[in-house]
Amino acid sequence: MTLSALLVCVDDKAAEVLRRVLKELDIRVESCPDFARAAIRTAHERFDVVIVDGASSADVTWLLRETRSSRVNDATLAVAVVNSQESIKELFSLGVNFILYKPVAYERALSSLRAARSV
Repeated sequence: MTLSALLVCVDDKAAEVLRRVLKELDIRVESCPDFARAAIRTAHERFDVVIVDGASSADVTWLLRETRSSRVNDATLAVAVVNSQESIKELFSLGVNFILYKPVAYERALSSLRAARSV
C-alpha cells in the first residue's frame, strides 16, 4: 500500500526538499500551497500525513484545526514546519506529531519523516 502526503508549503525551497524526501520514502505527495484548497482536500480525502508550512503561524494553526475537525483526517499524522519555537506548545495542542525547523535541511527532514513513516 502506497502512503500519501498532502504538502501545504509556501516556501519553494522547503517544498522541493520535502518532495525529494517523500519520494525517497516512497510516499506519494500532493502539493497544495493554497490553504483554503488544502482545507477542502483534507475534508474529503484521506492522507497518511499532512505537512504544513505557512507564511504565518495563524495560517498553520487554522489549517491544522480544519484538518483535525475533518472526519477523514482527524487522526492523520501532522508535521508543522516553523521558523522558531514560539508556537510549538499551541501546535502540539492541535495534535502535531512532528516539528521541522526552517531552513528545512534534507538530512533532518529525512530523519524526521522516516520516523513519522514508521508511526
